[in-house]
Amino acid sequence: MRLLFLSCILAVSSASIAQSPSATPPLVVDPDAAAQNLLIHPGPILPADALAAQLFGDVKLQIVVTPAGHVTGITVLGGRFNLRDAAIDSVRKWVYRPFTANGEPVPATTVVTVSFTAATPTSKLPIKPLPEKFTTARDQCLQSLQTKGDPANQVAVCLPAARQADALFADSEASEARLEAYLYAATALLSGSQFQDSLSASEKAIAINERGYGDIAIPCTLYVTKAEAEWGLRESASAFRDFNIAEDSERLAIQMVQSDALKKEYSRILKNILGLHAHLLLSTGRTDAARAKADEAAKL
Repeated sequence: MRLLFLSCILAVSSASIAQSPSATPPLVVDPDAAAQNLLIHPGPILPADALAAQLFGDVKLQIVVTPAGHVTGITVLGGRFNLRDAAIDSVRKWVYRPFTANGEPVPATTVVTVSFTAATPTSKLPIKPLPEKFTTARDQCLQSLQTKGDPANQVAVCLPAARQADALFADSEASEARLEAYLYAATALLSGSQFQDSLSASEKAIAINERGYGDIAIPCTLYVTKAEAEWGLRESASAFRDFNIAEDSERLAIQMVQSDALKKEYSRILKNILGLHAHLLLSTGRTDAARAKADEAAKL
């Protein structure tokens, strides 16, 4: 089975995203219109290291709002790396008046900008560096995946990073790095046909992603990896469900990115996922569903 991990995860630079696994795409709301529905919006806290380095500016975020008005999905679209986590932490606390369609509350998505200036309140807690043992193991794992070497060697290289990530469980500042380590391990385990362990690592990464961490390629990557592990375990119904989630996430990414080059890349990724999904559907005799996926892929 062909793995789609690297085509997804290496498609873009680092950002932060959480995506609700809903099959219904959120209502797209203009930023100015969305601001009219904003009820609670505590301001950001400037990290101490950003103040020391005199790093100020704006962070632009794509957010997903639940029908109840809470922010559950966050994508970084731009801004200084050192300010992104602080912007995300602030926006997670925002509450909106529910958005509606046909008189009913619905999930919605919009773009917000969080501004940091010299007058922004400052955090007194410095950001702790990640343990060198962990970062070394994680980077070695990624290098192993990129070189596409022996699957058994990839597993041997990537599992130490995942175990180091377990040791950082209580450290919220390490959440994004832990997500990466679990996803890399899940991919290596998948290539080594260790499907149950791959599924477990994928689920750990998804749990972190649902709290607002990851990059813009993560929703596609997480659910494709999970779906392939489930397929290896002969859990076809779960695999098809997670392929659908991956596809919906990638469709949303195509809608939201501004760059034509990224739109083209995301469309290519979606086409690959649809083609694999169609192949697997066909192998189970679901010819109509397979044809629908293949037809959508052919239009991309």
